[in-house]
Amino acid sequence: MSGFKKKVTVNGKEKKDACYEIMLGYGCNAKCKFCSQDFDDRKKIYLKEDSPIAHDIITGTKKEFDKIWLTGWEPLIHPNIIKFIKLSKKVGYPFIRVQTNGIKLWDIEFVDKLLDAGVDYFKISAHHIDAKIHDELVWVKWAFDNIIKWIKHIASNNKVIWINIVLNKYNYKILEDFIEYFAELWVSNFVVIFPLLEGECKKNREDISVTYSQVQPYLQATLKKHWHENILVLNYPACFIKEFKKNIISDFGGTNVVDVGGEIFNIDENKWDLNVYLEETCINCPLKKDCMGIQRKYIDFFWKENIIKEIQKI
Repeated sequence: MSGFKKKVTVNGKEKKDACYEIMLGYGCNAKCKFCSQDFDDRKKIYLKEDSPIAHDIITGTKKEFDKIWLTGWEPLIHPNIIKFIKLSKKVGYPFIRVQTNGIKLWDIEFVDKLLDAGVDYFKISAHHIDAKIHDELVWVKWAFDNIIKWIKHIASNNKVIWINIVLNKYNYKILEDFIEYFAELWVSNFVVIFPLLEGECKKNREDISVTYSQVQPYLQATLKKHWHENILVLNYPACFIKEFKKNIISDFGGTNVVDVGGEIFNIDENKWDLNVYLEETCINCPLKKDCMGIQRKYIDFFWKENIIKEIQKI
């Protein structure tokens, strides 16, 4: 991720090769069991108004950011998403990314509008290679089939595709097959995410949560077998996969996020709200610079003493 910190030249002007991420609302058309959002939040600001979104897009160019990421809990449900993509292209962002659960992408005509508006790459969430299990995890029928249909269409248009997978009891053991399956569909990048144990994930933890130790052998085997694939790992301690510490996302290269309320924050400056180094195991660890430590909510659920034992067994 350190590459985000360099400077690039666009139209003769130096820009930050970092990301400006704008959340378009709390609204979503899925009900993922592992979602870190509390579904009650959707009642607050379901979709952000057009004017502040346009203001946010223009503000990012004034800050000389090179990449814009349109997110939210599901940005594609915003009725004016095409307008925001066109505005992003018009004001000078050379790289535009949209993050999505893929549900709205059943409509190829809509996908083509996204492409024509200027999307350079897509980041999509997929959580199994069995359609039935995937659809049950997100609570949307035909969701998996829509994703596959969309990926094939996007790939035929030579666009970059990233896949996010959130690990849980139903998918961590098939991670190797998951990577292989989507790599064959010309997916170029993967982010393997250990879940944030809050929101709906907290409510469903008895059904879906996994431990660092449970995940370790499967994650390690996947990284070893698919070393040639671009696989990043998020929210997972480096000590559990020491050999693959460089695959871990430990910093976000100065990415700024504009939340639904309009507040701008730097992810690197805020990540310690979610994570902590344990004095007993982390403070003197040589891997510390490659690691974001232990998730605070993980400590709440699995108890500090148990986590220390997990780490000591490695």
